[in-house]
Amino acid sequence: MSEKFIPEQTVDQSEPLVTPESIEQDFEGELIPSMRNLAEAAQQLEDAVANAELSSVLQESVTGMRERLKRIAFRLVLVHSLLLSSSSFADVISRRESEFVGNDDTETLVGPPKPEYSAPDRETAHLLNYIVGRDTLSEDEVERLLKESWVTDFDLPTTLPETIGLEEMADSVVNKIETEEDLDQLALEGLKESLMGEKEYFPRFLEENDDLYEVIWQLEFEVGMPRIRFAFIKDGRSYYDPYDNRIVLNFSTTIIDTVASFKTFLGLSLGVEYKHGFDPSNILAEYAHAQQWSQNREGYNERHAKDSKQTLARADSLKISRYDSQKYEYGIPGTVEHEAHKLILPQLTKRFGELMQARKSSAFKAKSQ
Repeated sequence: MSEKFIPEQTVDQSEPLVTPESIEQDFEGELIPSMRNLAEAAQQLEDAVANAELSSVLQESVTGMRERLKRIAFRLVLVHSLLLSSSSFADVISRRESEFVGNDDTETLVGPPKPEYSAPDRETAHLLNYIVGRDTLSEDEVERLLKESWVTDFDLPTTLPETIGLEEMADSVVNKIETEEDLDQLALEGLKESLMGEKEYFPRFLEENDDLYEVIWQLEFEVGMPRIRFAFIKDGRSYYDPYDNRIVLNFSTTIIDTVASFKTFLGLSLGVEYKHGFDPSNILAEYAHAQQWSQNREGYNERHAKDSKQTLARADSLKISRYDSQKYEYGIPGTVEHEAHKLILPQLTKRFGELMQARKSSAFKAKSQ
């Protein structure tokens, strides 16, 4: 083995050399006790807040700080294990380099090209590819969705300018809470830090799912290719707008957290690690309306207009929201909502399941051959 070339350099003899042994000593002597103390303090603080009659905003802020400590601790474990294992570290570097540098001595397995579908509306294609793991949300999209979530969660005025920056929006939240809650400056600063920290962990991409890709695009074509949009909606529902054949999916109920695993560190709980996944129930429910519209546009628009009048009258009479009033129509035969949710949706749900099963069966057969 050839000797490594070490360029000449001036070494400060007063500084100790960094070796695996020194890393181990620092880790066990300083980092472990420090992380344990921080984790215990954060847990005690959260318990104290939970037992006190304090605002939910402060509770969420403390919980957010504890979760960030857990993530830091978990990352320290990973870094520590890599640095102390030269072979593992070399393997990681080697794998990383092989992703970017071609190796003529390594056989490259090339499968059939993946199909690519598109839609006349570019944003629809982008969002459908996002939910199946083939596209990523841009930073502008992440910031827009975050700001929408704060407007709905904290009941901010919807008249705020669209050009307002993320930090300005966070300041608006803090200012609103400051007028409603008796919180000190430290708590308000913690709230803002927690809000701004949400951007780092926003689900910019999902796990790729080729089966879902094929199935969701097939259904999109079958129901008339409605436009797809994401938004944070205050009552948590998704909806279909027949006037421009558009489905608006509520982000918080469409992109959901699923438990991946449970982590521990130094005997302390690091909590549950989450993955972000796609719940198809919302888009299927709105696909039912899109199918109604695509099969009989004029008839659907007339029925929708007639039902809307009844919805508003019922809402005024019963002093309920329009959405709650509309849900009454699920049980009224002849209405748009009854046909969509009681007749068409079960068929679409069944078809979705059958298509997914067929994809998995064909994939299994291909592997067996």
